[in-house]
Amino acid sequence: SAHRLLEHTYILTRMEARGQLNGLLKKHKHIRYMWIPYQDAVVVVTNDPVDEHSTKLVEESEERRTEASVDPFGPLRSLLKDLSKNDKEPMTDEILEGKGFGELRDALLSYDPLSGDHVKTVNEAEAEFWKKSEGYQIKPSDQLLQFDCGGQQWVFEVCFPTGTYETNAGHDMQFMEDLLHKIESEKIPAHSPIE
Repeated sequence: SAHRLLEHTYILTRMEARGQLNGLLKKHKHIRYMWIPYQDAVVVVTNDPVDEHSTKLVEESEERRTEASVDPFGPLRSLLKDLSKNDKEPMTDEILEGKGFGELRDALLSYDPLSGDHVKTVNEAEAEFWKKSEGYQIKPSDQLLQFDCGGQQWVFEVCFPTGTYETNAGHDMQFMEDLLHKIESEKIPAHSPIE
């Protein structure tokens, strides 16, 4: 049965993500890195059992967003309105209202999904979305651990040894550095995220 988890979403640089991995793996029950090609931004999502401090973290997180009038979808909507300005029916705030992250990203990518430069621009807007989405939430585990993939995507999975819990060999981080270097040096239109 589902249990309640505290989820924390935040951004690290690539260097910070590499340097903090071992500590994060030992500190959290669940952790996910989402790498954004062409951006020095790694989305970190941790999930842990709810404790006596969890509710306060969520409340403070919501207060910060409210005080700052943060609209996480703003960068995605703004780019979509700009890209569609010459369309037969340009996107407006009314049309975009209620569209979720996956729908917005799919619409953005559909303008030129095989262009490295276009995908880089979309990934930049996505990085801004995640920066504005930083914070805490509490939900049942079956909702948090079965996340929305955020639209259409190609999936290619690899598996290789990275060491042990006590001694991580760092092969996972080296793999990501090599993969991102190849993507960015060849201008491959790699949509985000790479997990």
